[in-house]
Amino acid sequence: MFIKSLSLEHIRSYEKATIDFSVGTTLLAGDIGSGKTSILLALEFALFGILRGKTSPQEFLSHDALQGKVTLFCELQGKDVIISRSIKRTRTGIVQLPGEIQINGEKETLVPTELKAKILTLLGYPESLLAKSTNLFRYTVYTPQEQVKMILFESSDERKDVIRKIFALDKYKIIQENITHYITSLRERTEHLKGQTDDVKTLTQQLHSYKTRLQQFTKELPHLEENEKRAVLEQKKAKEALEKMQKEKTAQEKLLASLTLAKQKLQGEKDFLQDYILQEQNLKEKIQLLEKDKPPKDFSEIASQEEKIKQALLVIADRKVKLHQKYGELIKSDKQAKNLINNISQLTTCPVCQQEVHSQHKEHISQEQGKIIAENNKKRVKLQSIEATIVEKEKKILLLQQTYQKKQIERALYLRQQKELEQNQQQIMRISEKISHQKKILTQDALLVTRLQKEIATLKNISDEKEKEQIKKTDEQARLTSKALNQVKGQVKILLEEISILEKTLEEKEKIEQSIAKLSSLKTWLTELFLPLLVVMEKKILLKIYQEFNAHFIQWFDQLLPDESLEVKLDEDFTPVIIQNGYDTSVMNLSGGEKTSVALAYRLALNKVLNDYFSSIYTKGLLILDEPTDGFSSEQLDRLRDVLLEIGVKQIIIVSHEQKLESLADHILRVEKTGMYSQIRTF
Repeated sequence: MFIKSLSLEHIRSYEKATIDFSVGTTLLAGDIGSGKTSILLALEFALFGILRGKTSPQEFLSHDALQGKVTLFCELQGKDVIISRSIKRTRTGIVQLPGEIQINGEKETLVPTELKAKILTLLGYPESLLAKSTNLFRYTVYTPQEQVKMILFESSDERKDVIRKIFALDKYKIIQENITHYITSLRERTEHLKGQTDDVKTLTQQLHSYKTRLQQFTKELPHLEENEKRAVLEQKKAKEALEKMQKEKTAQEKLLASLTLAKQKLQGEKDFLQDYILQEQNLKEKIQLLEKDKPPKDFSEIASQEEKIKQALLVIADRKVKLHQKYGELIKSDKQAKNLINNISQLTTCPVCQQEVHSQHKEHISQEQGKIIAENNKKRVKLQSIEATIVEKEKKILLLQQTYQKKQIERALYLRQQKELEQNQQQIMRISEKISHQKKILTQDALLVTRLQKEIATLKNISDEKEKEQIKKTDEQARLTSKALNQVKGQVKILLEEISILEKTLEEKEKIEQSIAKLSSLKTWLTELFLPLLVVMEKKILLKIYQEFNAHFIQWFDQLLPDESLEVKLDEDFTPVIIQNGYDTSVMNLSGGEKTSVALAYRLALNKVLNDYFSSIYTKGLLILDEPTDGFSSEQLDRLRDVLLEIGVKQIIIVSHEQKLESLADHILRVEKTGMYSQIRTF
């Protein structure tokens, strides 16, 4: 990985700045608090976003800004990569926005977590570390200043756990713990399964007992089945005898029922005949009363007179309409004359010729219109006389109409009487026919009753009591034999079911015993072979890492601090051991420069081992040191140059306020703070 430039907008103390980086060693120089470390944190933010538990959004956004942005230009795996991340101030706090990544010109917008996963893959970090909180970048490239010496003061267990995680060796510990838990569960499952097989002997004995009883019942079945067949045959014969007797008895009962019905029918037919005779007598009396009326009247002139009256009324109605029309014409003429008299009396000038209208002309017109009104009155008197004549004639015609309406009612009454007489005569004929037919039916029914009475007189008395008693005996015998057979069959069925259940149970318990054997074998293999093998594998890997780590740690400490009275090495837990004048001493007893030397040597050794261990990562050519010379003497600063040359990294970025380090830098970027904002000056 090679960093080309980094752009910041409203990030910490930077309003807007772009920092260009080159091959070799670049020194970010400046006073304490000028903003040097902010560049490194911004670089880390561009790659990984907000690191949970390590960085906070509030650390990045300028206090007076609503939104900030970091853009990183770099070369990775031979590709030009541009990464942009933004943060924004909201009502609820400061949040990350979706970021962008551009690889060889192809741009992609991703949410923060997706962008981080994409970059980790590009960096070549092992997949086993992608989902963990361990940030390999902070161990192989850049460690913040306040965390460089932290590893010296951690407990041995904490330090060893860190080593396990960053070298992805914690999987061995996790596997061992999981195997231990699994062995415990195997032991519990084995004990549980053994408890399920404790009753195998008892169940085997019970199965043998059931099979013995089944053989006994099986021998009894043929004899019981033969008894049941005989009982069923006797029962069948008894039922057949009873059925024959009951058929004969049923025939007698049917004959008696037929006689009863024939007698009832004969009496009913007699009642019908008597009703018909009574109806015939009533109709004859009714006809005699109708024939006593006067001879038919002649109503032929009624229809013609009614038509004449109707025509006369239509003529009168027409004359009334015309009379009313004439009245209307007279009223209209009077109204026109009166309007003309009224209008002419009010005129002073003629509306047509515009000449003055004289009073003589007005008087003349008024007289002419007055004559018209007088003439209309004479006509009205004549019309009233004609109207009176018409009304009188209409009254006479209406009286005549009433007279003929009464005659019409009399005619309708006469016609109804004549029709009723004819209907009664026809009904008498129909009833006479029914009477004749009914007499024939009575004769037939009487003959049927006589025949049935003769047949019944010849029948004998039938009783089925003996047959019923025999049925009861055979039913009871069949029931008892069937019950005995069913009891034995039921016992056989129950035994077969119990035997089947026991055989299945014993078969399952045999499988359980096989499972117990397999589980025991697996537990033995895990305990005696697999777990020891894991321990050996982990120890061998840790030993290899330890040997290389310890060698580099000793080498670079000796280069940074060549003091014969002070030696360092790592114990088996990767804890730095300090030997001063042949005696072990604590890190706390060292001076500031000595502590820094131990921490930096440890840091560089860890960096070297990690880069060698993970051959696939693409950050080997980059090293970032944040204030690595705290407490260093002038001689130690010179020795740092030799250490960095020996490491042979393509791009080194050092943050320091030590002016002497400028001599070992290929490029110097001076960070200065004016007021609230930081600025970059290139030398």
